[in-house]
Amino acid sequence: MSTTLEEREISAPRAGRFKVHIQGNLKQSHFVVLTVHDLGCNHTMWKGFLAHESMEEVVRRSAFIHIDVPGQEDDAGNLPEDYKFPSMQSLGEDLVCVLDQLDVKQVIGLGEGAGANIVARFAMAQPDRCLGVCLIHCTGTTAGFMESIKDKVISWKLDHVGMNPTAETYLVLHRFGSVSSHTYYLRLLSILCPQGDSLTQNQSKTALSHFDLLVNFLLS
Repeated sequence: MSTTLEEREISAPRAGRFKVHIQGNLKQSHFVVLTVHDLGCNHTMWKGFLAHESMEEVVRRSAFIHIDVPGQEDDAGNLPEDYKFPSMQSLGEDLVCVLDQLDVKQVIGLGEGAGANIVARFAMAQPDRCLGVCLIHCTGTTAGFMESIKDKVISWKLDHVGMNPTAETYLVLHRFGSVSSHTYYLRLLSILCPQGDSLTQNQSKTALSHFDLLVNFLLS
């Protein structure tokens, strides 16, 4: 299957729009996979995963619809000041608009982190449109008091300062966990450097702060 992605914009009542990247032939594939990324990422996080040799047979037989959460697209500018960032529930429920406008009857949901929570909500809202889900690092718990305070500080910095070392560290720990040894740290360097470049260059900091707040406060 070609790795070329077809880019589309899909309107939705609460999200406003989703930027969608289609990989493969939606009409001729055996099944369609709908993906949603984690906090601090976008559709590009799936490219390396799908390019691995272990995924060759799956990729050959399937098509993928990669969703970018609003403001998390490559080279995204800040969202309008009057834009009300949708809740996790709204994002999940609005995904059906993507299926309807692309004329896709059913999908398999694939999400990581915050994206896994969104996919889970989509599956619960639209069980007839979802053949199954694969949820990676999915959580439905709310943040504790100290986490909430820390998150407010990080979100304030994102809004007023932009991407900064505190926010970068938080997002790296969110995705990779704590580093327990020097050897593990060295192995992660090749991953963290491009990850940091993506965070500082590509995404709307305002949208990232809103998305971050949702992850910590609206997962109940």
